[in-house]
Amino acid sequence: MFSTMLCIGAMAFGQKQQTDSKTLEVNFTPLGGSPVSINGIKFRKFTDDYNAIRLEVFLGMNSDKSVSMQEGENGLVDDPNELTYSKNSGFDLSIRPGIEKHFDGTSRLSPYVGAALNIDYSSSSATEEYWSPNEQASLTDVNPDNDFDDYAVWEQTVKDGSFGFGLAGLAGMDFYFADNIYLGVEFGFGLNFTSMGATKYSSSDDAAWALSDLTGNGIETNWGNGQYDIIDSNGVPLDEIDNIETRDNETNGSEFNLGPIVNGALRLGFTF
Repeated sequence: MFSTMLCIGAMAFGQKQQTDSKTLEVNFTPLGGSPVSINGIKFRKFTDDYNAIRLEVFLGMNSDKSVSMQEGENGLVDDPNELTYSKNSGFDLSIRPGIEKHFDGTSRLSPYVGAALNIDYSSSSATEEYWSPNEQASLTDVNPDNDFDDYAVWEQTVKDGSFGFGLAGLAGMDFYFADNIYLGVEFGFGLNFTSMGATKYSSSDDAAWALSDLTGNGIETNWGNGQYDIIDSNGVPLDEIDNIETRDNETNGSEFNLGPIVNGALRLGFTF
């Protein structure tokens, strides 16, 4: 409601961009829970009244740490299991340079077409701590007074990443409802190619890693290059920890997308 009143009251004063004008934008969704948001910094510079160069940049980072298992959670009286944690972090970078060609429109309306490149990079790391045996003998130890000396706190880390690039054709318009302030819409059609990097696994304790099945199916397999059966049907060990290799990196594929690109929010910007 406020934006509508402001628009009606200020129509007589709207003035469009000019040579050497510069603009900055935010997303505007007046009926949403967060009316103003930023999914990147978008900057434009007009080389004349009708042509502009543009650059949109997004930089995101996150990091969190939470408890994955409380001390003594296993419920045994003599179980001194350690406090363990889950840790996650991520990094995202997007750079989108482009150009725009504006047309006469009206005194307050500036329609345009353009094109933009898209370059994206992302990485993530997830670390999970575990408290489990790191010696084979502990798996067949039925002594109720086990002092858990052969248990250890160790961690598995999984790293992923991706790199993408694309090209899009754009069309949009800016409506200047006041001097140097405008609302705009934009849509486009483009292609984008994303290559997913290899998933990389690492462990701080390869022996504990080999003795653990982190898929939740019990201690039957390891994360190595094959099966690791602790004992066969006759109770005979089939392998030794020393022969277990840590998990290989996994090669991931790529994605190719071709289709429409729509920004569901209005663009609220100002010139300076």
